[in-house]
Amino acid sequence: MTVTPSDFATITGLRVRGEPIPFDSGIHADPAALEWFLGEVPQVERGAARYAQFIRYLKKKPANEHEEAQMAQAYLLYMFGASLYPGQGSTVHLSYLPALRDLRAASRFDWGGAALGTAYQFFGDASRNEQSMAGYWRVWEVEWNPWRTSGPEPEYLAQSRAVTASRVLLESAFGWQWYLGDRVVRQSLGYPEFQVPGPLPPRASHTGDYMLAELERYTRLDTALTPHLRPTMDYAAYQRDRLARPLGVRARRELQEQARQAGAERRAAAEVRRGGERRERRRESRPVVGGPPELLWKVDVVDHQGNTAEVELVPALREPAAVTV
Repeated sequence: MTVTPSDFATITGLRVRGEPIPFDSGIHADPAALEWFLGEVPQVERGAARYAQFIRYLKKKPANEHEEAQMAQAYLLYMFGASLYPGQGSTVHLSYLPALRDLRAASRFDWGGAALGTAYQFFGDASRNEQSMAGYWRVWEVEWNPWRTSGPEPEYLAQSRAVTASRVLLESAFGWQWYLGDRVVRQSLGYPEFQVPGPLPPRASHTGDYMLAELERYTRLDTALTPHLRPTMDYAAYQRDRLARPLGVRARRELQEQARQAGAERRAAAEVRRGGERRERRRESRPVVGGPPELLWKVDVVDHQGNTAEVELVPALREPAAVTV
């Protein structure tokens, strides 16, 4: 199971689908733009700002309509960071600011999809122990039965339910994240049993490498989920062989033995490497035995009276010295 678009819409009241948010990932490097939106330049770190600093913005007394708009934008950024779009270290991404320029049009944007995409981003990172949880993680704490309905659905929920029964790429300030309804068919299609899913979308874990044509294609709802399923395959066998292989006593012992052998091999390789380094250091510091050879020359010399003689020249270095290489 996962938090589907309809789950998220029911919990938050936000529609998961709408016009793309006009993110500006470079606005944090434009002090003039930040001052125009907020009235002053906040302290920025990796494109985000600690949202607590926006509280002091709200204590000002606006002198005109533009300053009122700046206070509204600062307040919304604070709310984004404190609720739907929190980043690591109690921060909020500043790339949302262009979407707040005209608040009358802001309701058209896909705020629910961006919040769900942010949650997916940090859910995945946290599951791999790459970083702590962020995003709107509180959705995991809400108890709600997605198969129970009472009364007519609100419009925003009906739109989000259409997204639930699809494959679609969601955009957030932190990148692009896939929602795959074919992986949760009991939630997305109401199936009584799970189905074996087909292959993942191309480069699903490297969405930042998608070209513009791919982004345009994958952000459109793919509601034909049946071709992405393998109904003839046994889900119990798929679960046993691919998802959660049962471990008996023998299997656990085999894994423990494999881990022990792998550890012993790593330690042996490290010891060989350290031994080689020690031998190399000893070799480098050892003096060259015997030193340079002693050279002797015989030359003929002539004095001021014209007398000639044969003279033997001996180098000054008579004793070999220690030399390091």
